[in-house]
Amino acid sequence: MRKFIVLVISILLLLSCTMLSGCKYASHFTATILVQSNTSDSGFMRFDSFTGTYVFKFKCTDESSGTLNYNAKLNAGNLKVYYDNGSEKKELFTLSSNETIGSSIDSLKEGTVYVIVETDGKCENGDLQFSLE
Repeated sequence: MRKFIVLVISILLLLSCTMLSGCKYASHFTATILVQSNTSDSGFMRFDSFTGTYVFKFKCTDESSGTLNYNAKLNAGNLKVYYDNGSEKKELFTLSSNETIGSSIDSLKEGTVYVIVETDGKCENGDLQFSLE
């Protein structure tokens, strides 16, 4: 009976480790009045206050041209936005108090595209939008 329990615990630990290692990036944040959405080709987040990291996950397919469009504005604080299209995390843009940005990045390859929003403290009244075309 003891060997059976050890075997079951070992299998559960192995499964737990396997499941946890599948996440390349993870969201962890504190926010008030956060409204967000994330589909396979678009996402947005609007917040009153936000501190931490939020991760969007998109799929770049044959039908899309590999272009990521983005628009963002922030009333207070500082944040950085990164993207990862399979190789490494690269900076997309930074945003500080009372700034607005809108642009795009081309030549994304087919596969998963992560967009990672990271703050260096409390940010207020933000609106970030992303879409794949």
